[in-house]
Amino acid sequence: MLAESFRVLLASELGSNLGHVGPLSVLARALVQKGASISIAAPELVLANRIAPEFPLFQAPRWGAYHHDGAALGAEGFLDLLALVGFGSPAFLTAVMRGWQALLDVLKPQVIVADHAPALAYLGEALGLPVVHVGTAFTLPPVLNSRFVSLRPDRSPLVSERRLLQVLSQVLGELGVPRPVRLTSAYEKNRVICSVPELDPFAPSRREASLLPLEQLPLLAPMPEEIRLFVYLDGSAPGIERVIHALAALNRPISAFLGNGTPTLLEFLRLRGHRVWETPPKLSDILPEVSHVLFHGGNFTGHSSLFAGRPQLIWPLHDEAAVNLGMMSKLGCATQIDPSAGDFSSDSLLKALTNHNLVGAALERGALVQNRKQDSSLPTAVKAVLSAAGRVPI
Repeated sequence: MLAESFRVLLASELGSNLGHVGPLSVLARALVQKGASISIAAPELVLANRIAPEFPLFQAPRWGAYHHDGAALGAEGFLDLLALVGFGSPAFLTAVMRGWQALLDVLKPQVIVADHAPALAYLGEALGLPVVHVGTAFTLPPVLNSRFVSLRPDRSPLVSERRLLQVLSQVLGELGVPRPVRLTSAYEKNRVICSVPELDPFAPSRREASLLPLEQLPLLAPMPEEIRLFVYLDGSAPGIERVIHALAALNRPISAFLGNGTPTLLEFLRLRGHRVWETPPKLSDILPEVSHVLFHGGNFTGHSSLFAGRPQLIWPLHDEAAVNLGMMSKLGCATQIDPSAGDFSSDSLLKALTNHNLVGAALERGALVQNRKQDSSLPTAVKAVLSAAGRVPI
């Protein structure tokens, strides 16, 4: 037990669906056992409320619809992630920073846990608040020689590091807090990387330990005798209706969770005898029951599918998902689904579902990762937060 309560804000800023608030909720429950008073800030409150209803929930500042003349996929690395959301725009960055500043003034946390929350991380550092980074290998790139390691060294960043630092310094200065000395300063310590090496795009440059995700991973399970598909998609994604109708035409058992799904889509699946989850099921429970997984390429679902030995049909919507697709495809256990393609249909889905090479590779990779010794990130993350708060277990 700990002597007294201490305040921790666990926050996500970028990303979607349950890939960030899910692991944060696991860490939050562990920290409560250590005496922490928890608040959670998330960009998608409906989904966050479904998975962490017991904690005070706050709206994370939302980045506006920023347009930059650069590709949404194929980013150079972390610098492009910042540029594409609007870090190079003083107006956009100021708005988000002010939102975080107001929330910090209300909550007065003693420690911030940031999962893909760069504006909050920079502001927290400037305010002298300890920030513990918990996240995927993609969102926490290695820092070598005070520079973020590039994911695509053959490409120049959309906005130079010098310009991003200039805008960040300008905004923080206008908010009356100290300016950073370098762009990497908020990312150089207190980092908990949740990934297996196979799904770390920076693995050749990584000099810090990678740990298993915070959430429980499934055991390797025998493949069901028939095709049974688990569908975890954003119900508001462009083209979702086309995907759902193609799935329904397969005449195969489907178990689905559609974040932000409309009642019409959900009822469409129910009336055809498919199982529709109102709240997200535990992947460690559902994956052993199914033969394949169709999802957007999120980190934890990818890890869980890998550990369960399940082939993956990936519909990537953003850069991290595209990178995950590339790594999973190299392992031989994933294939891309593109609803915008002219030949997309139930037949193309069935072709992927009956690809025996995918099944064999998935089971083989699942056995490899299950048999390898790799520690969980949860004890390390709890220890990092306690240390940042200056707390020592009694």
